[in-house]
Amino acid sequence: MKCPTCETSMRSRTESREYDPGIEGASITLLDVEVHRCPHCGEEAVGIRNLLGLHRRIAQELVSKTARLAPAEVRFLRLHLGLTVTDLAGRMGVTRSAASRWESATKPLAMRATTERLLRLMVAVEDGAPFETSRLSELGLGEVSPLRMRLRASRAAWRDAH
Repeated sequence: MKCPTCETSMRSRTESREYDPGIEGASITLLDVEVHRCPHCGEEAVGIRNLLGLHRRIAQELVSKTARLAPAEVRFLRLHLGLTVTDLAGRMGVTRSAASRWESATKPLAMRATTERLLRLMVAVEDGAPFETSRLSELGLGEVSPLRMRLRASRAAWRDAH
């Protein structure tokens, strides 16, 4: 692989890297990702395999966490579903303004527990992920807490790394 800045051949090695999915406060560490580094200018390119699968794995973690969803997590799930704020509002039966405020860092409006559970179910159904509906009463009860994950790519999916 050639450096896009200076055209020097880049060197590759496997490293652990923090990944920013756009969720404030989240800590997601990806283990064993390929990093290409230019020995001449220091330019780096990180190769993340199966990015869609990575986002699906993050969405699954958000769906199953017991704590309430933070505004940035609501936004991540909406984008994961491929919806606009208007689309989400329509599916949830609320105004566009309310749906927008669920994602707002400056003027947040907390989702009601039933609404939050509906969003989680929408994601689980859309992704075809296994979801035990008996757990619904346990979700969205605790205070908002930051997402923490350590993941490793396998051939087919991203898995927890312990």
